[in-house]
Amino acid sequence: MGLLDTLARKAALAPRRLVLPEGEDPRIVRAAATLTQKGYAKVTLLGDPARVRETARGQQAGLVGVTV
Repeated sequence: MGLLDTLARKAALAPRRLVLPEGEDPRIVRAAATLTQKGYAKVTLLGDPARVRETARGQQAGLVGVTV
């Protein structure tokens, strides 16, 4: 098992809360969606909720489980 696999397994066993202030940045939105979907973290995105959701739609990133 590689280092990334080990880190992913540990993250999934004890997900932490992450608060990301760049909630309207497409890269951050994609990362938040991935981290949440894989169960690695509980993510809160800061920003204008309408713009964050618009960015998520444009990136085809689901925000289920992500707090905005």
